[in-house]
Amino acid sequence: MENEICNQCDNHCPVTALKCNHGRMAFNQTNANSDIVQKDDKHKKDHDEHHGVKFEGILGQLQECGHAIHHGAVDEDSLSVLTAEEQTQLGTLLSKLLAG
Repeated sequence: MENEICNQCDNHCPVTALKCNHGRMAFNQTNANSDIVQKDDKHKKDHDEHHGVKFEGILGQLQECGHAIHHGAVDEDSLSVLTAEEQTQLGTLLSKLLAG
């Protein structure tokens, strides 16, 4: 684990020196330095202010999916939970929404 790199944010920290809560949560490191936690709290506040409104329902789900993609938390393999037909339907519906 000493040479392992975290992929939970753009920092790509060594797992032995994680700098964000995303990484610490992913690698079950909850006894974090309080100074780092304060910086993460400021980052979260800045992040929330930047992204603005949080939607509910279907728009909220789309927003969460986009956020996860934006932060690299998911990739093409994440779609494997859907059947090929569901993936095609999702692509069709997203195209329709974007065109509308």
